[in-house]
Amino acid sequence: MTDDSRTRLMFDNSLKKTKENGFQSSSFWQMLRYATTFDYFLLIAGIIFSILDGLSAPVGCIIFKMITDALMKAQPYYMNGTLVEEYPTFNEEIIWCCSLYFFQGLNMFILTMLAVSSFPTFLKMGVYALC
Repeated sequence: MTDDSRTRLMFDNSLKKTKENGFQSSSFWQMLRYATTFDYFLLIAGIIFSILDGLSAPVGCIIFKMITDALMKAQPYYMNGTLVEEYPTFNEEIIWCCSLYFFQGLNMFILTMLAVSSFPTFLKMGVYALC
């Protein structure tokens, strides 16, 4: 095959793809051809915030286990009516666990909002570059 026939064959194959699917497929890097440094920063920031959000999710289970342990430890004293005398640190433990749970939820909310706000901004800037 000559170079001219190879080029013609590749061109014919790409036309068939376009006609069958209705669009020309492109790679990930071709979609980012108009991306600026700030676009790459937004993409990387969104990925990092998403990973951190996913890593912080199991912490909620650990904190909930601490709350459950404190409640299970306090139940016999509560049943006997001696919770205040026998287990004076119950309130402090529950308040500590609940505050950890609150800050963990706040952490997940902030990380999710940062990740979710990075991706649409990145995509919107890409659309504006194409128009």
